[in-house]
Amino acid sequence: MYRGDLWKLGCNKHNIITGAICTVRPITLFWTAAYASNRFRTPEATVSLALASTPSSLRPANSEPDVRPSRTSRAPMPQPLSTREANLFRTVIRHYEDKQYKRGLKAAEQILRKNPKHADTMSMKALIMNAQGKTEEAFALAKEALTIDMKSHICWHVYGILYRTNKNFDEAIKAYKFALKLEPDSQQIQRDLAILQIQMRDYQGYVQSRFVMLKARPHMRQNWTALAVAYHLEGNLQQAEHILTTFEKSVTTTPPRMDLENSEAVLYKNTVIAEQGDIVRALEHLEAEGKASLDRLAVMELRARYLAQLGRKEDAAKAYRALLDRNSEHQDYYRGLTDALGIRDGDESALNAVYDEYATKHPRCDAARRLPLDFLTGRYLVPPVASGRMLILAHRRIFPHGCKNVPERNVRQRCTLYLCEFKTPIRGPVQEVNSSSPG
Repeated sequence: MYRGDLWKLGCNKHNIITGAICTVRPITLFWTAAYASNRFRTPEATVSLALASTPSSLRPANSEPDVRPSRTSRAPMPQPLSTREANLFRTVIRHYEDKQYKRGLKAAEQILRKNPKHADTMSMKALIMNAQGKTEEAFALAKEALTIDMKSHICWHVYGILYRTNKNFDEAIKAYKFALKLEPDSQQIQRDLAILQIQMRDYQGYVQSRFVMLKARPHMRQNWTALAVAYHLEGNLQQAEHILTTFEKSVTTTPPRMDLENSEAVLYKNTVIAEQGDIVRALEHLEAEGKASLDRLAVMELRARYLAQLGRKEDAAKAYRALLDRNSEHQDYYRGLTDALGIRDGDESALNAVYDEYATKHPRCDAARRLPLDFLTGRYLVPPVASGRMLILAHRRIFPHGCKNVPERNVRQRCTLYLCEFKTPIRGPVQEVNSSSPG
């Protein structure tokens, strides 16, 4: 019997009154501590304070897991381990995590020689055998371990892992949930369950799992953000925003300037506001809180997009020009600028003027020379030249250093060439044009 587990022991009313300590069998110890936990786990002092501002409507139904033991037949008493064997059991777990399967298997067999019916060690041996490719033998051993100790959360957790590795996710979720009934404080089991729930698109269950994890560790911002993401995936955007706002109000100190997590959280909250359709509030939030974001480019892109959606064309055009000054190769910036300027898709002259402006401003920019090939035709594709019967080649004018960036449709189709003096269209494949010389 370990002192760290005395709080789990049950005593009847008569023994409590008389002050005597009753004798009951020990239950299975923690999965991660592996029979060595000597600390009494108390609830976080900040749980009630941090969640006080969260209304009851935001809390998912059945957020408190049912920890009552199932009504099953009484299993045989599990074999206790000595101190030396308990340390050896921890080594088995460590070897499995380090993928040293042979050493872990050897240590497990050493324990089973003295304790052949120790269910947790049998489960760990099954887990190692499964990692070695012995799937059928692993399942048989895991089932045998469960028949020995049905109330071991380690056995049920291992059983779920075996199902998960064999892609039977529904059965794995059932095993994880049963393990959580036996050990509701296990963060590892709760995390594994949440991962499978999101993989199976069980958004409601994912919200419940994340809510439980948040109540267990409310001081970690990632748990708040994960719960907001869960609500986001479920479609409750208002609740996702409320979770993020609740955490911001609970923080008493200003985050550091170079806090990347806070930077990304600001942008994420802004996108949640925008997805609700409130573009005005999203723009106000971006201008007020955007300075806390380290991703200045993302802030500029969101601002330009919001201004265009609100119909503020002049401001949107300035925002897109600022983006083009940072990166003149980005195609979306050109499209955003032409839309903000009110240029229609068929107006080749106006469109070409915009691209020519940046081709002149940035001589080494390829996008400003290549993108017009997507819409230019006729005389806009090849400008007139006054000298003789020179054959003007479109790709030579646009790409003096080669045409590797020419769109695929221009390579497969034929390029229209012009004799300037007679304005006679001559058609020839791009490959021939690229190898020929003017004149």
